[in-house]
Amino acid sequence: AAAAARALLLADPVANWDQFSPAERMRLAQHGGRDERGAALRDKNRALHPHVLKNARISVEEVVFIAKNPQMSADMLKLIADRSEWFGRSAVAEALARNPKTPAELAVRALQHCSQEAVRQMAKGVGAPPHVVQAARKGVLKGG
Repeated sequence: AAAAARALLLADPVANWDQFSPAERMRLAQHGGRDERGAALRDKNRALHPHVLKNARISVEEVVFIAKNPQMSADMLKLIADRSEWFGRSAVAEALARNPKTPAELAVRALQHCSQEAVRQMAKGVGAPPHVVQAARKGVLKGG
């Protein structure tokens, strides 16, 4: 009976998310599909968030979504920046540069990987924190 109840829970893990133990949620974050990763990111337990980034099936689009989210912790954004295959992509770098929670030196470093058009927009002060705007202006003046 217990095995049958467990199978029912696993049939729709997102709907039954609150009934899983923390260890099971961690396993789902690391090995589950897109829906399970989303549920882990919405979970109030922020300790689960880094486990989502360890999931081998996470897509670059999901990483961009996480990097754009102003609710993400600075530690989570640092973890994204530490992975060169993500940080080197212009969409991820732009999301990190524009996120107000990204640590200042990391956001400025992200500008190197952004497209020229994105840097120009940030230099105009469009959707970027003040320290990023200032660094973007310097970059535009040097390069332009």
